[in-house]
Amino acid sequence: MDLRTALRQSGVQPVKDAASATVIIDLATVEYTRAVKSVDSQGTATGYTLEYEVLYRVVDRLGRVLVENTSLSFTRDLVYKSTELLQKKQEEEALKISMRQEIVRRIIRRLGGVAFNRQAPEGSGVVFV
Repeated sequence: MDLRTALRQSGVQPVKDAASATVIIDLATVEYTRAVKSVDSQGTATGYTLEYEVLYRVVDRLGRVLVENTSLSFTRDLVYKSTELLQKKQEEEALKISMRQEIVRRIIRRLGGVAFNRQAPEGSGVVFV
């Protein structure tokens, strides 16, 4: 699930134009990295540490900060043998999707906290920058 889909499911309408948005989610950094964690006796990688990191903030259309810069980061370990390459590529993709979904859930929960403090008008939207 991506952030736009999650926003729609929570009753918020993403928009393309910042002028028509009530809230702007500024995704300053979205990074996925894979670092070697272990190698076998031949020097072949047998394990990786996967990391998905997002730095975001939320502002209203006047530029007032509603959520300060917030960093979300998840790591997972992936260990395998060189003979299991195809299966591990699929497992890596599944772990990447899982980490991204957890980040999306956390952003949605944080936006829910902002909504309690500030009621948006009906038909208002969110834009990403």
